[in-house]
Amino acid sequence: LSWVRTQPKAAASALRERLKQYKGKEYFPPERGGSSVVTKEGTSVVEEAIRYLDGLAPMGALASGAGALGLVLAAEDHTTDIGYTGSVSHSSSDGTCGADRALRYGKFASFGECLWYGSDKADARCIVLDLVVDDGVPSRGHRLGVCNPIYDIVGVAYGPHSTYGWIAAMEFAKDWQPNDAAIAGRKVSGPVKVPGQEEAKQAVSTQWKGLGVCKLCGEPILGGAVMDIDKLGGKVHASCFNCRSCSTALKGVPWVAHEGLPFCKDCYHKEHGDKCTACGKPITGGMLTCSLGK
Repeated sequence: LSWVRTQPKAAASALRERLKQYKGKEYFPPERGGSSVVTKEGTSVVEEAIRYLDGLAPMGALASGAGALGLVLAAEDHTTDIGYTGSVSHSSSDGTCGADRALRYGKFASFGECLWYGSDKADARCIVLDLVVDDGVPSRGHRLGVCNPIYDIVGVAYGPHSTYGWIAAMEFAKDWQPNDAAIAGRKVSGPVKVPGQEEAKQAVSTQWKGLGVCKLCGEPILGGAVMDIDKLGGKVHASCFNCRSCSTALKGVPWVAHEGLPFCKDCYHKEHGDKCTACGKPITGGMLTCSLGK
């Protein structure tokens, strides 16, 4: 976060490199090993973000560390809550807003929150650049939040999310004054137990119930990236569409279905394909049958 704020032109250069990883509206993050993210706006929003950063004056870094612990705990309260329910919201399961979560552990003059959802393969820089690009968000609220010069401190928490894989919560503030007693108590008690979680979780399940279960992992499909693959019998989580032997991502590469499971061609031939009678190696090309066999 401080990197983007203090070195906006360096961040713009990183986004210029990101432009090379697009094919139409599909973005192929290097860390995903060939699988893509289908964006809403394609390269146009990346180019817009580059122009924004090129015109942005460097600003102060954000304080973090021990002084931001109360904000970290507020972020953790939220990631724990909606990470379990799978909802996508700035409101807790009981309707508590981000500012009120932060007020449990201190006071502030100004407050803002950014939430990110995505793959566990994304590192901190990828997450921040995603927020600066802000694909599909007309207000560009995440971009403006990250680059708001009012804020001088941030607390961040990161954890699993039952719908989208992972969630990062960033709690920004100005003139943060921690409540040491409340923070000490929260460190002992753990994340706040939020009422209404089961109802919120059920609401998420109901919203996505028409998608059924993933044909590969057997878990319910609750939104996120989904693929409909006839050879596998229907819908699957995009994150599950990997070779069952070597785990290579299969989107965009040759693959073979065997007994309802996907394999890259090399693993299929090695484990399930015909073998040459003479040399014992997998037959990957043309084949003939003679007195020796195949």
